[in-house]
Amino acid sequence: MYVAGAVGQSETVLQHLELKHIQQDSLGHLLTKQVVTHAHFQKASILAANSLKFYAGNYKECVDYIVNCYRFGTFPKIQEFIGLRDRVALSQQCRCLSTERILVDLLVETSAHAQTVKAVSYLDIDPSKDGMNWRELTDSRDFKAMISFEPPER
Repeated sequence: MYVAGAVGQSETVLQHLELKHIQQDSLGHLLTKQVVTHAHFQKASILAANSLKFYAGNYKECVDYIVNCYRFGTFPKIQEFIGLRDRVALSQQCRCLSTERILVDLLVETSAHAQTVKAVSYLDIDPSKDGMNWRELTDSRDFKAMISFEPPER
């Protein structure tokens, strides 16, 4: 629907899908990119903020799941939850959403060059202090949920 310019309807459909947990990571990209592309910056900021809540809360949730695994003796599941925690922590989608939210907020919240410079100075962005290993990021997007004109694999 976003192709036809129906971003509002696309957002409604996304809310009805009620994406949970890892689905935020694998399917969340379908609307977030399109909202910014179609200049719905307020909606983009809200959508990014809501999606980033999943990434922020994931670590705590995984710790709770691991504790429950110990409590109930389901020890093989512990490795699965640790893998899930690590996968989400290194999500490319999370980094893209964080960056998009910063850029959209700068675009929407500032109206003059001096305001923008001041806002950027508060961000404390220093590439030399960046400890992220960018090669370890994982791309969890589910491309099977998208229209593709590629020939089927043989």
